[in-house]
Amino acid sequence: MTLLEVLLAISIATMLLGAIGKFAFDMAAARSRLAVEATRASCAEAIFTALDRAMETAVVEDAEQSSGIVGSESSLCVRSNALQLPTPGVGSERAPGCTATQVRFVGGRVTLDLGRGATELDAPVRAFRLRYLLRDGWRDAFDSRVDGGFPVAIEASLWFAPTADRDSSEHLSAAPDRTRLFRTPDAPTIDPLAVLEAREPAKEVDPIGEEE
Repeated sequence: MTLLEVLLAISIATMLLGAIGKFAFDMAAARSRLAVEATRASCAEAIFTALDRAMETAVVEDAEQSSGIVGSESSLCVRSNALQLPTPGVGSERAPGCTATQVRFVGGRVTLDLGRGATELDAPVRAFRLRYLLRDGWRDAFDSRVDGGFPVAIEASLWFAPTADRDSSEHLSAAPDRTRLFRTPDAPTIDPLAVLEAREPAKEVDPIGEEE
């Protein structure tokens, strides 16, 4: 082989190794992004499913005269009729009374308590916001015992921690990564157009949340 042929072979081998290395790097990055998205989806689904089930049988106040729905921008407690909350894998016979579902955002983590102790969800959350829709518009806090009834709806929104492809300087006034609107069966009804009109432009959200 001449020197030119040797150099050509080395160049081709180098390009092939570079292409294989780039492909392996891209595959690893794609798997990492997929894992992050799966964790985020699991976190949001756990919160939304728990709140959705709790709101189906929420009470204004329980037998001990505790508020059935009480919350702020970063925490919410919903007391529900335990007799109407079947749990997969558990028998239908349950103790009478109310069960409490609590969600709370502290220091970049969301904790969820379904009555068996608080569980910290895996996904790091940049911000978490709860809002309460009443006939006169949105509120940042609500207490069903004080207000004497249910809100029209409760909105839960999640902003996840920034990743390599998302600048951490982005304002939280942008649309949330996940959001869900919850209603109770006995909630007051309003015109759907009024709900849309009641939606205020999203304000910048405190990324820290509640302090301990």
